[in-house]
Amino acid sequence: MRLWRGLHGANLADMSRLFLEWREHLFTGKEQMMEITESKAGAALIFSLSGRLDATTSKQLETLVIERVQEGTNRLLFDLSELQYISSAGLRVLAMALKQVSNIDGRMAMCGLREPVKMVFDISGFSSHFQIAASRDDALKLLV
Repeated sequence: MRLWRGLHGANLADMSRLFLEWREHLFTGKEQMMEITESKAGAALIFSLSGRLDATTSKQLETLVIERVQEGTNRLLFDLSELQYISSAGLRVLAMALKQVSNIDGRMAMCGLREPVKMVFDISGFSSHFQIAASRDDALKLLV
């Protein structure tokens, strides 16, 4: 049990739940989809993601983020309250987004992480690299 805690505080139960969820998504045969909705709140651009952010869908978000940052957007909020699954490819896109906005003195925050998504962030150590809030309103305050 002690060995499992070395993975950023994850325990065997957390790892087992994460594996079972990953296996369920892998073998359900469901179409791999993600929906991205954009909205504005003051200076912040909000990306609301639903579905799965994985190797199949991450390029769509990456392209959109790069376009918006090149247009001058420097405040990004990712609402993940409807995101059911995130893979390492999805984490990579979010890390790239943070780097893009940081390069132009911008800010980025996330909100609404559901338990399976939160576990991936925690186990991977990404939770400590991002500003994460429980609600959209709290996340918007982090972007001021």
